[in-house]
Amino acid sequence: MSDFVLTPAREKELEKIAKDLPDKSFKSLYGKDWKSVKMATAMNILKKKLGFKEETKMKFKELREKLNKMSGSKLTGQEISVYYRKNPGAKKAAKDPKVKKAIEMALDHGGAMNFAIKQIEKLKRGLADHPEVAKALEFANFGEEVMREALALTEVSKYDIRNYSWPDIEFTSSSYARDIPDMMHKKGYRTYDNWVDQSGETVTFNTMKWKNEKEALVAFKKATGIDLNRIR
Repeated sequence: MSDFVLTPAREKELEKIAKDLPDKSFKSLYGKDWKSVKMATAMNILKKKLGFKEETKMKFKELREKLNKMSGSKLTGQEISVYYRKNPGAKKAAKDPKVKKAIEMALDHGGAMNFAIKQIEKLKRGLADHPEVAKALEFANFGEEVMREALALTEVSKYDIRNYSWPDIEFTSSSYARDIPDMMHKKGYRTYDNWVDQSGETVTFNTMKWKNEKEALVAFKKATGIDLNRIR
């Protein structure tokens, strides 16, 4: 087979494919390089569609039918339960039946992100942009290692805190408590400076590092989105 040449007709098709790829996912995963990664992904899709490298020449209709037949990396009920346990925000959002169906549809179609988005949009227009649905799409298609940081930033919610009494925050699970030092670190409060200490299910503000409780709570809210004043 001859080398791939980007003709004017193929360039138009490339732009169409790129337009269908979700900007949000590439921006969150690749930062300033998101556009180049997105175009490279679109180029690979186009090459596969035209039969370069891996397949013989294929019409778009055939490619779409192939995607429609993909079952994706379908998860078991137990695996979905683990996802909800690790991601309380998704569990809360799943109280809405359509959001629940969209999240699980996203998880069931790892490796077929564009197809999954189209199926989710059939449930309700704009549903693929729901924060928890978008996160599930990214998780299913880019894997746990890539999504670990994103999940850590949203894993802890006010519902995971059992009690707060300055300077101690008691969580319902040590797994939630362990996330807090990293979340504080990402906002500039370095864990090795001991702004907070974590032991088991408890996170303790280091009273020697903070001017007062108010300063600590502002920083905590900035890092986690949780207002501890509402939990007293």
